[in-house]
Amino acid sequence: MAYIECCSDKQIEELMRYYAKNYTDINILRRDEIVNVELINDGIPENYIISDYNVEVFDWDDSGESCLHDFRKKMLEYFGNQYAIDYLLDGA
Repeated sequence: MAYIECCSDKQIEELMRYYAKNYTDINILRRDEIVNVELINDGIPENYIISDYNVEVFDWDDSGESCLHDFRKKMLEYFGNQYAIDYLLDGA
């Protein structure tokens, strides 16, 4: 199961708030088990590729460790214990 494919655009936006709290616009492009997200903040784009367990960050100055933890925690909230089990079996 690809969890990220099951997320609504609203859920994707909520997940991205961990990475950029005050973006002014968002563009979401879904490609199978990967979602490309462009956040625009004051005219400056930040690009992300998100999958079930990871977020690849481009054009961003932070390490993202606490953001990734919060991202996975929110995904666990969305999908329950099966998400954690699948992470341990497939994503770790």
